[in-house]
Amino acid sequence: MNMETARAVDVLRANIPETWADLIEALVIMAPPPEGRPGSDLPTHCGHDVLTVMTDPVWYTATEIERLEELGFNAEDGVFSSSRFGSA
Repeated sequence: MNMETARAVDVLRANIPETWADLIEALVIMAPPPEGRPGSDLPTHCGHDVLTVMTDPVWYTATEIERLEELGFNAEDGVFSSSRFGSA
């Protein structure tokens, strides 16, 4: 995450509940840049109490994956998934 985005996340954290800020930070990390790793036009799916983000973990650094895990997302089978942010 670049410094400008990191500052925006810090501002966000000061003004909304922690869980909301965690979800937004995770989505910002996983959002594909204009050029580089591919993204999906339908980036999320929620089913069986699991939120899945359709982006391949191979495109992320170890630091990004570690942070996403801290926020509640697991890298598995070519996607990120979270029961923390699922439908239940």
